[in-house]
Amino acid sequence: MDNLKLLILIILSAIKNPRGEMREVKILLYLHITYPFYFIYLLH
Repeated sequence: MDNLKLLILIILSAIKNPRGEMREVKILLYLHITYPFYFIYLLH
């Protein structure tokens, strides 16, 4: 559930800022896929 919420937030931020923050969103998405437990830890 927490992973899904974070993924939705990343997608929404990508929609809000399609130009400036796209690189950051891609990095966050890559890290989210690669290190999901780290993001679960950050959310708590």
